[in-house]
Amino acid sequence: MNAARSGDRQALEALLRETTPDLRRFANRVCRTGADAEDAVQHVLVNVSLRIDGLEGIQRFTSWAFAVIRNECTRALSVATRWLRTTPPVADAPVDPHQQVERRELLELVVEAIRELPAPLREVLVLRELEGVDTASCAAQLGISEANVKVRLHRARAQLRERFVKSELAL
Repeated sequence: MNAARSGDRQALEALLRETTPDLRRFANRVCRTGADAEDAVQHVLVNVSLRIDGLEGIQRFTSWAFAVIRNECTRALSVATRWLRTTPPVADAPVDPHQQVERRELLELVVEAIRELPAPLREVLVLRELEGVDTASCAAQLGISEANVKVRLHRARAQLRERFVKSELAL
C-alpha cells in the first residue's frame, strides 16, 4: 500500500488486482444489477488510481472502497426510482389499473435499457435527461468538451431508439 501511495505503478496495479475480486463480490451483493455492480467497481478503481496518495493503510482503503461501492449502487437505484416517480401522470385522467401496470413495466424496460448503455453514454444521458444538468455543467462534471457531451447524448438516444425499435416498443 505504501509503495502504491508513493507512486509505484506496479504496486498500484498489484493492489488493484488483489482487491478487485473482493470489490466485485461485494458490489454484486449490494447492487441491483450486474451492470450497476461493474460500474461501481470501475468507479472505485478509477478513483483509487487518481487518489491513491490520499489513502492511508489497507484497512482504510477497503472501508473506503466498500463505502464508495455502496454509495454508487444506492445512487444508481435512486436515479432510476426518482425517474420512475417523476414521470407525471395525465391530469384529471381516470386511473386505469391495467394502464398503470403497463406504464410501470414500460418504464422499468427503459430504466434497464439505460443501465445497459456503455458507461460514458449512460453518464451523459442520466445527467442531461434525468437530472436536468445543462450541457456546459455536464461537460465540466465529466471533464469532457460540450461537443463530446452532445455526441454522447446523441449516441445514447440512438442506441435506446434502436433497442426499442428492435423489440417493437418504438417510443
